[in-house]
Formats: sequence, C-alpha cells, structure tokens
Amino acid sequence: MILVRSLNIRKALNLKLLLSIEIIYSFFPYFYKRYFIRWKSVPANELKYLQNNLPLGSIKKIVLIGGGAIPYTAIFLNKLINPEVCVIIENNRICSLAAARLLKKLNLMNLKVVNMNGEHYSAYDNSLVIVSLQVKGKQKIVDKIVNEHGNSILIVRQPLKRGKHIFETASLNGFKYATVKQKPDFESIVLAKQT
Repeated sequence: MILVRSLNIRKALNLKLLLSIEIIYSFFPYFYKRYFIRWKSVPANELKYLQNNLPLGSIKKIVLIGGGAIPYTAIFLNKLINPEVCVIIENNRICSLAAARLLKKLNLMNLKVVNMNGEHYSAYDNSLVIVSLQVKGKQKIVDKIVNEHGNSILIVRQPLKRGKHIFETASLNGFKYATVKQKPDFESIVLAKQT
C-alpha cells in the first residue's frame, strides 16, 4: 500500500513538472512543436478515424477541453479541418494565459482560449469536442455534452490500466462508441450523436 501511494505521489509530481516545462516552452514558438513531438500521433490517429467514419462537414467548431499551455491538438486539427472557430477551454489560469500568448505569436486568430471548467461551457452544438486525458470532472462534462448537445462528435481520452489511478475516467455504459488505440497508457473513445 505504501509503495502504491509512493508511486502515485511520484507520478503526480512528474505531471506537475511536465506542466511547468510546457508553460516555459509555450513562451518559445519553436519549442512547442519539439515539446509535443511524442504526442503528435494522438490527434493524427483521431483525425484519421473521423475522416474515415464520420461526416465532418457539419462541424462548425472545435472545442478542446484541457488544452494546456501548448494546445497542440487544437493547432493540429485547426490546420486540417479549418473550422469557423476553435475554442480551447483551460481551467488552469496560468496555462490559459500561456496558451493565449502562444496562439497570438503564431497568428492563429480563430483559436480562442477560455479560462473556465469544461462543465460550465455551454456552446457545444455542431462541435467536435475533445476531452483531454488530464481533465478533472470528466464524467460531468461527458454527461452534459451527450445529454444536452446534438450534432456533436465527442472524443474522450481515457486512461488504461496503468493510468487509471492518476487520470479520471468517464463511464460510457449504454453508449455506442468506437475506440482509437493510442499509446499503451490511454485510448481515445469516439461518440457521435447526430440529431
């Protein structure tokens, strides 16, 4: 029990360290690509699934919940899907300020950063919504989107066995969904609710 608790504390500290590094790298546009090079396959895999299986023509907006200081997923998808607007919801005030600063430096004017909890955001209709792995309150966000917002495509990044004690999961019982395999620690769950 003590060993498990010690591992959890160490992993939590590693996450805080990674967050700090991400914030620092966001001040240098050159480094944002370098920082996320190991994660670039994640949105690429998700986009490949979407293009092959779902109609993306009705998507007017991309909403990324938990974008961090370097919202790589939003930048990547914005470039390839070209929505009217891309909203990055970030609960951490420092990360939201760093992300807004980076996007301004990159001249990405249709990407907007909102400092709030994803549960309190209300404009999810006609959106591709991505819930990041590290988001807290994931179940409430998923329930809100599934129950209240039509014409949305929802991607929830869920931890697998090793990550379940660090990251929250959302129960998807009763929903029809597809799974996009990612790194060994997590997967992307895709729910499409077309009204």
